[in-house]
Amino acid sequence: MGWKYFHTDLAAAKFLATHQQVSLRSLKKNKKKVSRVSEFVSRFKILQRIYTNPSCPKEAMPNDLETAIECGKKHPDFALKQPGLHLLLLAGKDGVWKDALMEAWSVARSNGSLRSVRSLQSLTREDLDAQIDVLLAACHELDNCDKSLWNANVGRKNLFHAGWLQLMTKFFSILQTVKRGGLRLSKAFQYGPCRNRAEARARLQVLHKAGCILNKLSTPSSLTQWHAVFTEAMKYLRKVGPPGFCKRGGYSMQ
Repeated sequence: MGWKYFHTDLAAAKFLATHQQVSLRSLKKNKKKVSRVSEFVSRFKILQRIYTNPSCPKEAMPNDLETAIECGKKHPDFALKQPGLHLLLLAGKDGVWKDALMEAWSVARSNGSLRSVRSLQSLTREDLDAQIDVLLAACHELDNCDKSLWNANVGRKNLFHAGWLQLMTKFFSILQTVKRGGLRLSKAFQYGPCRNRAEARARLQVLHKAGCILNKLSTPSSLTQWHAVFTEAMKYLRKVGPPGFCKRGGYSMQ
């Protein structure tokens, strides 16, 4: 049974309790604030056995990771030509966001409004404005599309803590949360123009630098290599500080 069939945490817990033949209450543990490195390594070993197994069912892979791999196959040059936008593609999580962003990028590239930028050299104002227009086009495309499946699974209960909604509301001011009766609705938002282009340009400039740094790192093929690359990446990214990046830990890099 793949993870996507568990629509609630309770359903997943009940399945695990039945499988292990233990009580549901015995599975409950106090949440730790910080996980030890050894715990991350043990989790990675388990995931490595799952994803490298040829018999692993397709539905066992998280949908946000699956769609990221599909985008990489369809547009292998995107990460090199648009390092900053590529990070927003991955951080956006949802498949509908990735599709909308890639479509907006393809249109901008074909009409010549967005040029390829590979180096660490600072982007021009025109480059940054063109990237903002790509984000605007992607959000406009998503304004009326059905996002209920992704909101109920990948973005369940955390729409404004991670993913494209958080990025476009908190960091780029393209989407606005909707208030009704004095309460902010977690699943309601309005599409609008970028309210602070100067701030958006600055953040896209930082994202471009971060993307270029990551593109220069080697691709790890083992846990030992991953730890070395991870440590090197964190050293540089802490200095750059891209939007949504947690300097105190490595969660945003995993």
